Amino acid sequence: MAPVERTSVNELNEDNIPQMLRSIMQSNNEIRESMKKLNSKMDNTITIIQNLETTCQALDKRLTIIEQTNNEIADRVSAVETNQNSTESQVNAIQTDLNHINKAIGTEIHEQMNRYQRRLNIMVMGIPENADAAKTLKKLFEIIWPGQQLPPWSRIGEEKPEKTRPVRITVGSAEERRTIFGNCKLLKNLVQFKGISVKKDLTKQQQAEVKHNYATRAVTKENTLRNLKSRENKRKADSDDETGEPSQKRISHTNQME
Repeated sequence: MAPVERTSVNELNEDNIPQMLRSIMQSNNEIRESMKKLNSKMDNTITIIQNLETTCQALDKRLTIIEQTNNEIADRVSAVETNQNSTESQVNAIQTDLNHINKAIGTEIHEQMNRYQRRLNIMVMGIPENADAAKTLKKLFEIIWPGQQLPPWSRIGEEKPEKTRPVRITVGSAEERRTIFGNCKLLKNLVQFKGISVKKDLTKQQQAEVKHNYATRAVTKENTLRNLKSRENKRKADSDDETGEPSQKRISHTNQME
């Protein structure tokens, strides 16, 4: 835009007024063009700002989606970790159970092997630990295993003055063992063998089982006797109700009549 020429009042005359008007109009046109360019630039700037706002909004949406996705991924990772921990716990529990099972199997195998090794053994209790022990055993076996020689024998356990250790004898077969135990009934009422008994060579578990079974049978027998007594009392009570007098009184009355 060209600069507007300034003219003093003294310079105004008919000749230069048109020139001044043309100059002013030219300046106005230039101002209008500048304003148009400025408005165009402002419009472009506004458009750019609007585009930037739209882009920022789109980025915000994308960021929100990314944050949601990250949260979902974090939740899934947490769930996977939880499942992994649960799986590890289950594996540990299974391993513990397997260890217990293996231990129980090992214990049972050892128990069965121990029983198998004892299957031909005989335990003699109450043989005094003195010079006559061998003679006593020989006389004992002449009764429970007649016609046979006394097998090799040994004491079991630590020697203690106040305790008589049992004698362990191993025979050759299960049949011989059954024969010996079958003849043990012949020792009954023999004074020379008082305090002496012949038993099976049982493991600690077998001894506990025998003790448990004995206690169970004792309880069962006691309950059976109690039930029988209760039934007998009930039968007597029912009989008294039918006759109107106690059974003992009826018996006395019958005896008097006789």
